[in-house]
Amino acid sequence: MDTYINRSLQQTAPRAFLDLPLSIRDQIYKTILSTSPKQASTFRSLSLTCRQIREEFLAYHKYHTNARFRCCLGRTLQDHETTRFYTWKYHSTPWGGPIELTPPFTAKLRECTIRCTIEELGDWERRSETGTDCFKDCIRMLVKTFKGCQRMHDLRVQFDHFVFAGKNGLFGPDEIFGTVKALCDLPGAKEIRVVVSGEVLIWRAGRGGKRGGGKGRREEEWVLEVEGRRDERSTQGA
Repeated sequence: MDTYINRSLQQTAPRAFLDLPLSIRDQIYKTILSTSPKQASTFRSLSLTCRQIREEFLAYHKYHTNARFRCCLGRTLQDHETTRFYTWKYHSTPWGGPIELTPPFTAKLRECTIRCTIEELGDWERRSETGTDCFKDCIRMLVKTFKGCQRMHDLRVQFDHFVFAGKNGLFGPDEIFGTVKALCDLPGAKEIRVVVSGEVLIWRAGRGGKRGGGKGRREEEWVLEVEGRRDERSTQGA
């Protein structure tokens, strides 16, 4: 009987914990890290509960110990009119809960990966004004959120499920780069990925940037790669 009860508690405890709002779970993770940040037993205990709890805790731990963070940005089926930041998707749901990235939070970041997507929306919404507005929101929110992150040294952004097109048809790589060019000036910007038409366009900041355009201003050279294949073209950042 005791064995049965213990097994039942092990099965129900993780589910009861996940029923709590994400903000409450984050407070619990914060308390654990503040009381025993280096105790290996704490990590083992959390890793044995379930995969989602383990991933949530490790993500929170990476931020507080190494100033690393990752998140999603876009619109979901539940709220297809509002562009929001969301926690990184876990194995159980396409999206985590909505979050607010405040200046005190982002000011501490050294590394950050953001996935901008509208994967839950239908093909028509992606091609319509909804998709266009969401993309513009993403650019605006990224610039506003990360422009003051002076500690940042590795910022990576990916766009997928967006449609890049104009009156003359689908955009080419140069036109697509023009739509994301504002991100090149963000502190620590290293990589911009755009998934389009079955290809992955990857712009990476050059190591040996050139100086110009004024005292102390560094003009980075952004080099395009396509699915691991080196493209001969390079683009000067703004």
